[in-house]
Amino acid sequence: PRPSHSNSVKGWKKAQAGLWIALLLSASAEGAPAPLPYGARTRPYNAASTTIRGDLRSIGMAGATVGLADSFIASYQNPAGLAMTLNGGGLLVSGNTFTDGHVQDPRAGLTTYDIGAYSSEYPWGCGVGFSNLYSEGTKYVLPTTGETAQLAVYTREIRISAARLFFNHRLSIGTSLILAQGAREIAFDPDPVTGTQSPGLGSYSYSMGAQVGLLFQFPKRWLLGLSATTPVSFADELNASSAALPGFNQHIIVPWKLNVGVGGIPNRTVRVGFGLYFMGLSPRAALVGDNDILVGETLTMQPRLGLYYRLVEFKELVLEIATGSYLEFPRRANLGPRIHWTGGAEAKPWVLNFGFAVDVADNYTNYLVSIGVDVGKILQKLDLIPMEWHPPYAGFFPNPFRIHDDGLARPINPSWRKQGPD
Repeated sequence: PRPSHSNSVKGWKKAQAGLWIALLLSASAEGAPAPLPYGARTRPYNAASTTIRGDLRSIGMAGATVGLADSFIASYQNPAGLAMTLNGGGLLVSGNTFTDGHVQDPRAGLTTYDIGAYSSEYPWGCGVGFSNLYSEGTKYVLPTTGETAQLAVYTREIRISAARLFFNHRLSIGTSLILAQGAREIAFDPDPVTGTQSPGLGSYSYSMGAQVGLLFQFPKRWLLGLSATTPVSFADELNASSAALPGFNQHIIVPWKLNVGVGGIPNRTVRVGFGLYFMGLSPRAALVGDNDILVGETLTMQPRLGLYYRLVEFKELVLEIATGSYLEFPRRANLGPRIHWTGGAEAKPWVLNFGFAVDVADNYTNYLVSIGVDVGKILQKLDLIPMEWHPPYAGFFPNPFRIHDDGLARPINPSWRKQGPD
């Protein structure tokens, strides 16, 4: 079993703190490390993935949220949502551990994570987040020394985002400043006879990028979303290379991204999204595990479709489901497209919540399971903070086609008025 931890705290006055634990079960235990098929590195690294990351709802909806951007994870796709579709504010801690046979041995897991906070105060929205959106590497036997070592290449970034409304709520413009780090690391296993361990090796480079996003609101809360992210390149550090693997500290390429999509929000219980996600080139880049397998030689595109529905809503019980699919055109050379099927569900009885999400495709698995406690609701029940106003509960199977404003963010709620305590 491989764990994936995800913990989400939503609502500025209604904080939900919990422990999210995801178990990803592989078909067989990891065997002995494979020999690395090259003794010297000559190609750069690609640091972009065509599979989705995120929390339960983002994965359940197949990541089709550029035209919605109504959660903190979705605002990574389109920062314009911070001012238009997000309601209030919140904190987020989310992580994924998954397997992808297009990147490396599917018995070895890969991990990404996100930590952030946001606030939407009309007509502005802002957020700050820290994440590693790409990770690649596992254990190999180095041909130069015969030692077993964990090779890792990953990126980390801090995003500082802001957005504002224009033209009587019809348009939101958002932007993000990206402060990024690219890392290449070699960690050696202890010698099985003497127990001594060679010192680990690491090389780190820094760079900057930017993202711009737009959300335009049409009648009946149909939204058009568009976002563009600049490419980022982390300079090589060949002077820091080790004799254990010459040339390992090559530069890391994060290509440009362009996302466009539509989203529909007829009421607070339903979301529908469709998007096209484009990614640029990473010339001459190759996998960490094979210097001869090229990655990112062609432009890639992923069409995504997702649906979310709150099928039960009472004061002490909420049930939500999400489903979707996307077609992935892999960045690895000489591989055909593969279709992904995604889904998720979450139950919130009393002050607890339980959920799961899944993204499966040929040679790919990503399963998440969550367990949480709503601390804000506990504090309300103890009269330590004011009870939060809530519109009339929708009950069982609310009409998904009914156009209704209750409970939506002010910019997409034409009948909005102040409700509840400050």
